[in-house]
Amino acid sequence: MDEWGNVPGLPDEAYEHDGLLTKQHQRASAFAVLRPLAGQLLWDVGTGSGSMAIEWCRAAQGARAIALERNAERADRARANAERLAPGQVEVRLGVAMDLLGDLPTPDAVFIGGGATSGVLDACWAALRPGGRLVA
Repeated sequence: MDEWGNVPGLPDEAYEHDGLLTKQHQRASAFAVLRPLAGQLLWDVGTGSGSMAIEWCRAAQGARAIALERNAERADRARANAERLAPGQVEVRLGVAMDLLGDLPTPDAVFIGGGATSGVLDACWAALRPGGRLVA
């Protein structure tokens, strides 16, 4: 890994962001429920800086994430953060969550950081594998 290791809850300054960032203590707490496991897939809906997707991938061998972001500037920033902190493990898709969810592979876990409408929540919950975890 790098000087930060693989435990979720990297310092906020590890990320380039515009202020919309799931803060360090919130990330660490969310991962207690999300429980990253080797080879599993996370959907990070409303990824912002990509911090949740990145830390998911760093926490377990072979973990991967699909990060959804509707703002092009934030999507670009998330891609840059992912390439620096979890190269090749995070796929960032640009668009509105409800338009993108139907084309994604089945997740083991979902984090909804932005855009938590009832439609998004329902679609994510329905898509989870049995025993899947969701944090919003």
